[in-house]
Amino acid sequence: MANKGQLWSQFYEYQFNQSQDMLANITSVEHLVRQLKDLEETITEVQTTNKIVSILPSQFQHFRVVWDTYNKSEQTMELLTLRLLAEERRMDAVKREIPREPSPSKSVEALAVTNQYRTGSYRGGRHN
Repeated sequence: MANKGQLWSQFYEYQFNQSQDMLANITSVEHLVRQLKDLEETITEVQTTNKIVSILPSQFQHFRVVWDTYNKSEQTMELLTLRLLAEERRMDAVKREIPREPSPSKSVEALAVTNQYRTGSYRGGRHN
């Protein structure tokens, strides 16, 4: 079992693990908090929520701004967890909807239309 100093160090140094999902990262922080409390250390819900918000990756920057607009009394672990998991699902859905790279056929078609504009032969619609 780790001593108090080691646990506090782990808590303060914990960084978001990109290879894990949001719930696993939240659970890791909560596990450290539970271990500290088991050693009769005082750690508040505010400290815990602040830690989680502070380690969020850059793609959650907008979330930090929104979270700061909540009243302090609303900034609970339960709400934070629900909101972060919902945001992670939303971001995953957006990633699935947006193609990573344009398909080669669309690129070729766009190039053909551009060339037709240059030569004055573009008439609208699809051209082969």
